[in-house]
Amino acid sequence: MKQLFLNGNATYFFFSKDSSLDDIFEWVQEQAMFDSRNIFNLNEQRSCSVTNTIAYGICISGDEDFKQITIEDITPIF
Repeated sequence: MKQLFLNGNATYFFFSKDSSLDDIFEWVQEQAMFDSRNIFNLNEQRSCSVTNTIAYGICISGDEDFKQITIEDITPIF
């Protein structure tokens, strides 16, 4: 299972172990730029862009925003 971390803090967003980085990136991009719920708590959601970098993970940036998302493999405990 994979979990998203936002600026180093665990989120409640989980993906299956089979989810590709591209799939997760597309989901983050859709949520950050177009979803009205603003789950990443962006100040100016419409001005943001989403990039995928090897060194920093997924970055959401805009005029008043900078968020860094990393993806970590986790093992759920049942």
